[in-house]
This record gives sequence, structure tokens and C-alpha cells, in this order.
Amino acid sequence: MTQNATGRPDAALDRRVPFHPLTFVTEGPDEIVVGRPGTDTYAVLPADGAALLRRMADGDTPHRASAWHAETYGEPVDIADFLDTLRELGFVAEHPVVQGPAKPVSFRRLGRAVFSPAAWTAYVLLVLATAAALVREPALRPAPDQVFFTGSLVSVQLVLLVGQTVGIAWHEAFHVLSGRRLGLPCRLSVGRRMYFVVFETTLEGLLGVEKRRRVLPFLAGMVGDVLMYCGLTLGAAATRGPDGTPGWPGRLLLALAFLTILRFTWQFYLFLRTDLYYLLAAALGCHDLHGATDARLRNAARRLLRRPPALDESAWSDRDRRMARWYVPFYGTGALVLTATVAAALAPIAVEFAHRVRAGVADGVWGARFWDSAASAASAFVPLGVVLALGVRDRLRARRASSSTS
Repeated sequence: MTQNATGRPDAALDRRVPFHPLTFVTEGPDEIVVGRPGTDTYAVLPADGAALLRRMADGDTPHRASAWHAETYGEPVDIADFLDTLRELGFVAEHPVVQGPAKPVSFRRLGRAVFSPAAWTAYVLLVLATAAALVREPALRPAPDQVFFTGSLVSVQLVLLVGQTVGIAWHEAFHVLSGRRLGLPCRLSVGRRMYFVVFETTLEGLLGVEKRRRVLPFLAGMVGDVLMYCGLTLGAAATRGPDGTPGWPGRLLLALAFLTILRFTWQFYLFLRTDLYYLLAAALGCHDLHGATDARLRNAARRLLRRPPALDESAWSDRDRRMARWYVPFYGTGALVLTATVAAALAPIAVEFAHRVRAGVADGVWGARFWDSAASAASAFVPLGVVLALGVRDRLRARRASSSTS
């Protein structure tokens, strides 16, 4: 009869434990990511712990599995405590699991087609055609003033808002399709924050596949952005008049193309959890590299001010803490990319917007441009005012709550 950690006999440890289907993926020399498909629950176990779990999942009783572990690794294990942890993770089933046929993943064939060798060949040809058009026609090259494709600022804002929404949905759809082609039940959900439409992609099951197969799901959104930019640019090229400049539809397409460039550049802000960040974190074998790096920088700043650390860095894994030292320069690189984007694109757009608003207001209330400029300025600054008001409200509530508890 097996005894548990308290020394009392435990007959349950001599019976097989039912487990849900689990995945085992090697992450490092001594790390195995164990996951339960369908719940997106994962745990990083040392190699010996994963081997112990695998033996029980294959049918060994906890007693036999712990004896095997002690003989193989020369160390005893508190098998009862280990099982409690596995139950908390949701790996242990209440009853024996009978695996039926796998549920087919919708859009898997579409995902395979979108990322097939033939499709990649077409994508390369599309990029080459776009590059040739940009070299041949300077009017197609990205420029901040392309955003103002019409004289109506309200029209510019509405079209860009719709275009940005569609572009983000396109970006996220490529993430989903790249996961679906692997048979993963990735999801794209639509929600809202205040009155803005937001898209959220869940790459469920991605940690349960090999590292090399995760690369495309991380980068697929950027692939979609490149294809969208190429399509919009070539579409604008098709509207050129005798003088070589795009017509009104072409100017609209170039405005959306410039917006796509800004969205693509966003992924290089490596101080945020962008697509490229997730790729680098996966390549380095880290699970929360962003959090570890942020904690390291915050504590370093507090040390410069002769203050105690704000965060306990031991909350992150050894691997995350080691890699955070080397990831700090990437934070700086992301800040440089943001600064360059503001200087080269966002600031010129803001200056031109302010100039057009001022010119429109100067026409007087009897001019159509006055009302267009006034409505455009209001729609630009009202969201900022709402955000500031909500921030002030939350701060006041926090102060009242702290004063009432003190």
C-alpha cells in the first residue's frame, strides 16, 4: 500500500488516474511545455516532471510512476502533491476519457490554401510587381500627405476609420488562418471599447506545437499587411491619368496603403506585446519576457533614485530574467522606431490637419469648410477628452476608496 506525504496509506495512489488528452513540447534543454488542448491551459515542467506525468497519462499508477522516477532520477517525489497540482491545472479528468474522432477545424483547407507553396509564389510576384511600380512611379511612394485624399476632413476621418477597422480584421484573420491550417481552433472575436470596434485573436493550442511551426502564426498578420499594401498600391497605379498621377479612387487607395504602413510599423514597437515580440519570446524560450524586462527596467530606475525595488523579479522564471538583460536594447530599438514614426509620419499629418482646420474655420460660419473643419476637430478631440475625463474619474474614485479605508 502506497503512503502519501503525511505517512498515511493512500489506496488512491495504487489506482490509475484518468487524464485529459495532453500535449508535450520540448522548449529547452530541461523544460517541457505540457498543455491540454481545448482549454489553452499550459504548464512548464522540468524534463523529469514531464516524464513522470507522461507515464501516468500512459497508464501507470502514481505508485509505479513515482517508483520509476526515484529509480531513474535518484530522487523521491511527493506524488500526492504533484497530483494535486495537476488537478488544479485541469489535467486530471473526473472519469476515464474516451477519445472519439477529432472534431474537424473549420477553414483549415482555406488556411492551407492561403499559405500553400503556390500562394507564396503569387505573393512574391505581387511584392515584386509593387516594388517595380514604386520605382517607376514616384506618385505611388508613401507620403504623409496621401492621408488627405479629399478636401473634406470628415470624409478623410470616416474613410480612414472604416479602412483601419477592415485592415485590422484582415491582419487578425491571417493569424487565425495560419493557426487553422495546423488544426488549431484559433478564434477571432469582435468587441468594442467605448465606441471603438476591437478585434481579438486567440491562438488556442499554439504552445502545443513545435517551436518552428509557431513562426508563421506569429508573423501571418504582418504577411497580410504586406499583401494589403501591395494590393492597394497596385490598385492606385491602375487609376493613373495621362499625367501619371492617380485619380480620386487611387488617392483613396494610397491613403489606406499609408495607413497599412503605420499598422505594419507598429509591430516593431518591441516595448509592447507585438507580433515580433511574441516571435522573439518564443525563439528565446521565454514565457513572459515583456514582464521580466519591464520589471528589470522599473527596478533599475528606482535604484537610480535610491528607492527600493517596486517589483520582485523572482516572480519570473530564471530564463525570463536572464533573457531580459539582453532584451533591454530591443526596448530601446522599439522606442527609436516609434520616435521615427512620429517624426516622419504622425507629426506631419497632425500639422497638416491643424493647418486645414484653421483654414476651414477662417472661411466663417457661412462656408461649408467651416462646418466640416469644426466637426472634424470635434471628432478628433472628443475621444481624447472622454479618455481624460474617465482617467480623472477613476483617480478620484481611488482616492475616495483609500481615504474611506484609512
